[in-house]
Amino acid sequence: MSVDVKSSLREYGFVSARIMPENSKEEFLREAILDFAREDAPIDVFSKEFGEVEMTEQQVYICSINMDVDYQAGVGYDRQEPYLDVETYYEKEPYTDYEVYYENGHRYQRPVTKYRKVEKQRQVTKYRTVTDWSVASGSRNVKTTEYATNGYNMDGQSFIKSFTSMDSSNEVVVLEGEEAAGIVLEQYALDTVCDSIRNAAIDSIAYSLSCDHSRDINYVTTGINEIDANIYVIPQYTVSVEYGGETYEKRDYVFGDAAVAGDSIENTESLESAKEKIREEAAKKRKAVEDAVPKKEKTGMAGMGTLTLLVLAASILISIFIRSRVLVLGGLVAAIVFFILGRKKAKAVKKKVEKETDDLISEINRDMRDKVDNYSAHYRAKVLEAVNAKLASLGLDEADAEELFGEDEDDEY
Repeated sequence: MSVDVKSSLREYGFVSARIMPENSKEEFLREAILDFAREDAPIDVFSKEFGEVEMTEQQVYICSINMDVDYQAGVGYDRQEPYLDVETYYEKEPYTDYEVYYENGHRYQRPVTKYRKVEKQRQVTKYRTVTDWSVASGSRNVKTTEYATNGYNMDGQSFIKSFTSMDSSNEVVVLEGEEAAGIVLEQYALDTVCDSIRNAAIDSIAYSLSCDHSRDINYVTTGINEIDANIYVIPQYTVSVEYGGETYEKRDYVFGDAAVAGDSIENTESLESAKEKIREEAAKKRKAVEDAVPKKEKTGMAGMGTLTLLVLAASILISIFIRSRVLVLGGLVAAIVFFILGRKKAKAVKKKVEKETDDLISEINRDMRDKVDNYSAHYRAKVLEAVNAKLASLGLDEADAEELFGEDEDDEY
């Protein structure tokens, strides 16, 4: 016999209670200002007038449930299946060619064996992953706690952080009489929580299945062991500031750890954008240095290539027009010597140019890091000064660099 969760929750009802403020308006306002700073809002926003901190109340429906379910699911197990495929490979294939050589001033040809790369194909055995599916069924106990706003927009992540970090000694007042009677469970809240319970149950079942994959999970609730449902009236602080003709708002629930939510102000002159300009400038300089490498190597080898070619040409002319083995051999040796010297000089030039290039790039990177560090330090000092001036004008405790920017202020380069 199945049990309908939504009907059970509706029948159970709820307890209504109010969470009393744990944090002051001053603490919230200070944290809202710091939140703007941490988001790198324009510095001049801290010279603007912030509005009065207002407190509004919202409602949140929170339900914990312990239930038993019977489920059925498709379970998949992977296996490796062999199959034949055709792959392309290359082999070196010999062939006969002819080369020209000179002897005693005469031109001759002789056969030589050379090799060329030939594309071939062959059958190979490969493997693919195949999933075998079957149906599994069973029973499982599911415990979960879900929540939904009861008729108001809610900053979900901010609420969760505040609710889970709320001081255990913080006062929660159960509402009675007319105040309690005025609180009604909205259909949206009930539907949302029921959907979340269903998703949590499916996730719990999927987690319990010992298979590689699962799908088509269905279940029926066979019994509900426990329900704890409450509608909390929760206070929230709000403050706004006008900037650039727009209104920007920060919000925070007034219990637990400060978890400010709300609007961010775009900063066209942010710290990150300034750092990016410095990086782009350094990248252009590095590219210019790298692009200059071939020209430097060519300049370093100027004359050597021409001289080697002249010596080689002279050797060939001597072999053709002068019948002297000594001169021919001398010319050939000279050409070989100049070729070897040219190769050595090319390596030396390349090594020298590479070192000069590395040194220049290292200097560009050092300069970039120095500029980023200096700009960041100056920028953060201006932000801290502007923030503390605003805090002081409101009679709030000033912040230090660690609180505002965190323990690690290192920049990414």
